[in-house]
Amino acid sequence: MVKKKIVYIVTEMEPFLQSSSLARIGRHLVGGGVRAGYEVRVIMPKFGGINQRSHSLYEVQRLCGINVAIDGGHMSLIAKVGTIQEDKVRLQVYFIDNEELFHGKKIFRDQDGKFYQDNGTRIGFMSKAAFVMLENLGWAPDIIHCMGWAWSLVPVYGKVVYANRFLFKKSKFLFTYGPNYFTESLGDGFLPSAQLRKVTPDYITEMGGGPTFEKMMTLTKQHADRVTCSFDETHAPASAMMKKHQIHHIANNDELITNYHRLYDELLGEPPTLPA
Repeated sequence: MVKKKIVYIVTEMEPFLQSSSLARIGRHLVGGGVRAGYEVRVIMPKFGGINQRSHSLYEVQRLCGINVAIDGGHMSLIAKVGTIQEDKVRLQVYFIDNEELFHGKKIFRDQDGKFYQDNGTRIGFMSKAAFVMLENLGWAPDIIHCMGWAWSLVPVYGKVVYANRFLFKKSKFLFTYGPNYFTESLGDGFLPSAQLRKVTPDYITEMGGGPTFEKMMTLTKQHADRVTCSFDETHAPASAMMKKHQIHHIANNDELITNYHRLYDELLGEPPTLPA
């Protein structure tokens, strides 16, 4: 039986970075996928808070120097890789990096809590770079599981730009929100940075998307095959927003992995996985 391939595209994940319970949940799901026999890869940004030396990250030469189209120009992708040990398997974690967008910067806020002005550009770059990585690795995922609001464009690109590409034409897109969200605007740079072929600024706004968190949620729901939320923080600001938009909550408890694996089976049209 051919192993199912799952790519987890995460904003944060233990042991590399943690700002919320989504980092722990991501690690649980990655480990659960390995133990269940899936072929697993992980993609995440190389934010400034990730220590390259202590995690033994190194550049992937065949992925470095690839240009990513941003706002009528190009920005260079610096791809790095590290590993984590999971159930006797050394699992590869690929990092998206760029000197201008990530070096010396935390996740989406500076040390004083101020929202970075270039966050709109950063998420456009991140989402495009994820597809560039997968294409150049020749990796055809059955499921692309995005975790964190910053990946809102991934299901959009997957359904509009990459739907007929060999590597992605059978891929299902699952999107999971964590406790974090933003009240600021992604700024004027978001729409031009997000543009990619048929995904024009007009397309994004016509589909209800835009530079606010709520509009980005609308855009994601229009394109993802399924949208969930999972987090521990019961009083997180995002909780009310998730309820308002009827986002299905999958609790971070002993059934977390089983419930997500059942969802994978459902998305792939397979009989449900029985609990171990």
